Amino acid sequence: MFCLYPFLVLVAMSSSLAADETAFAVPDSIITNASFSTINYHDRLLAFPLWPDQPPGSATIQNNIEHIYNRTTQQNPFGLNRAVENVTRSSVFVFPVKSDSPTPAVIIFPGGAFLKITIDKEGIDIAQWLNRCGITSIVVKYRTVPSPEQHSWNYRDSNPLYDAFYADARQAIRIIRSRSAELNIDPDKIGVMGFSAGGRLAANLLADQSGDNGPDQGAVDPASHKINFGSLIYPVIIDTLIRQISHATPPTFIVNCRDDKSAPVKDAEKFYDTLIKNGIESEAHIFETGGHGFGLGVDGGMVTQWPIRFTNWLMRIGIFEVARDTTYTLQSAYQKYRKLYPFIKPVRYDTLDGSLQQTGIIYSPATSSRPLALDIFSTANDMEASQPAVILVHGGGRSSGDRRLIYPLADYLAKHGDVAPPPEYRLAPEA
Repeated sequence: MFCLYPFLVLVAMSSSLAADETAFAVPDSIITNASFSTINYHDRLLAFPLWPDQPPGSATIQNNIEHIYNRTTQQNPFGLNRAVENVTRSSVFVFPVKSDSPTPAVIIFPGGAFLKITIDKEGIDIAQWLNRCGITSIVVKYRTVPSPEQHSWNYRDSNPLYDAFYADARQAIRIIRSRSAELNIDPDKIGVMGFSAGGRLAANLLADQSGDNGPDQGAVDPASHKINFGSLIYPVIIDTLIRQISHATPPTFIVNCRDDKSAPVKDAEKFYDTLIKNGIESEAHIFETGGHGFGLGVDGGMVTQWPIRFTNWLMRIGIFEVARDTTYTLQSAYQKYRKLYPFIKPVRYDTLDGSLQQTGIIYSPATSSRPLALDIFSTANDMEASQPAVILVHGGGRSSGDRRLIYPLADYLAKHGDVAPPPEYRLAPEA
C-alpha cells in the first residue's frame, strides 16, 4: 500500500509521555555506564554493552570521551531531548513488557547523522510508546563518527567507519535473538526501526538477509542477524541498498515527507517500489510536509498519524493482535486508544443521551432487535450550536467490523470543528 497525503492540517498535539504512569526518564548515568556494565533499572530497563570485549573496527574509532547533552527544543514531558556524541563503546537498552507469553520486539536505531545518537526523541521515547503497545523495545547506542571532519565518509560503501556502525547493528540483532527466551521475546517477531542515519542501518539490515558477512560475533550465532519486519522513518537510503533488495527482504513500513531536505523522498520511493517489484509486503506513507527529524510527530501536522498507521500495519501483517472486547463502552475503548497514543491531545467527547452507560445516543430502527449506539466526538462547548458533521461508517464486510477502529479519525475531525459520529450498525449473521 502506498499512501500520499497531499496537504497539511495542523493538529493540536502534546508529547505527553508523562501522562502515562509507565513512562520514566532514563538517567544520564545509565546511558553512559551501560557501555561498560550491565544495569537493571528497577526491572523497567535492562542495559548492557553490545560487545563483550573490544568491538571489531575499534582501530577506526578514536577512543574519545563520550559526551551526553540536552537540547532545548522538541523536549519530551521530562524536559529531555538528549544527544550522545563520541560513542566508542556501543550498548543496548531493553524496555521489557510484562506478559505471560512472548512478545514482539522492535530494535530501534536512532538518528543523528552518525555524528551523535538522538537518544530520547528517536530512541527512548519511541521505546516507551511501543511498550504501551505490548512490544518489547530495544534502543541501540551504536558507535559514532570520531570527528565532524570525517562526516562526509559516513554514507559510502566499504568505508571502515560505516563498517563499524553496521557491525554494531548486526550484533544488536544477534544478541537480542540469542537472549530472546530470557527477555520473553517471540523469536519469529523481531523487527527493526531506524530514524534518519539509523534508517540507513535498518535498511541495510532489511536488504542484507542472506546470512552473516561481518566479523567475529563473540560466540553469538553468525546467522542470527535476520529480522522479521522493519520500519524506516525518514531514512537515509543509497542506491546500493536498493539493489540488494530481494525476495528474502522482510515486510517493510516506510515514512517520509516531500519537504525532507536531509533524506530525499525519492530514495524512499525507489526503495518501496523495489520492495513491491520483489513481492515484499510493504507500506509507504509519504506526507507532503513534516520535514526531517519529527520523531513521534509531537509538533503537529499529518505526520502525527504515522504511529497509528504503524501499529495498524503490525496488526495487518500478524505481528500482534488486539483482543476484541464484546462488552466495551465508548469510554473504555477511547481510554485504550489514548493509552496507545498518549502523545495525541484528546478532544472532549460528548454524550447526548445517557441511556447506554453514558456512551452516546441510542437509536433503534424498527427492524433492529436491540439498541444501537451512536458515539459523538466533538470539541463544541455548546452542543446546540450548529457545526458540520461527518458520519463515519466503518468497514469490515457484511458480518464483521468495529467502529472503534475509526475513533482516531473521529478524534482528528473533532479537533478541526466537525461533529464526528461513528455509528454502530447491524451486521449480517455469519455463515
